[in-house]
Amino acid sequence: MFLCYPRSMLVPTCELEPGLVVGSDVRSRQGQLLVAAGAALTPRQIGILRTWGIPGVHITDPAEVARHARPVTRDEVVAAERLERQRFSACDLAHPVVKALWLLALKRRIQRSRA
Repeated sequence: MFLCYPRSMLVPTCELEPGLVVGSDVRSRQGQLLVAAGAALTPRQIGILRTWGIPGVHITDPAEVARHARPVTRDEVVAAERLERQRFSACDLAHPVVKALWLLALKRRIQRSRA
């Protein structure tokens, strides 16, 4: 999924700070996703961007992200659960790790359905 927030500005990598919100997907020259749009930068991510030689990143205001965020509907959750249920049919959804993976799978399924 590719997101780009309309009100973003290019900030040189050397000026990035933790907590800044990425305005568009950051990819390596080979196309590998390094940081997704909408993510708040961490010190580790900033280090990765520097290591990969990324010259700059589009940064947006968190309020802009909130304006473009669309709440998940009940229908989207039901559809995602129906599609993921078979994948997790042999798993104990009460187990904390499996439950965390289940929720991540649902989130990803919903994101992909919106793309």
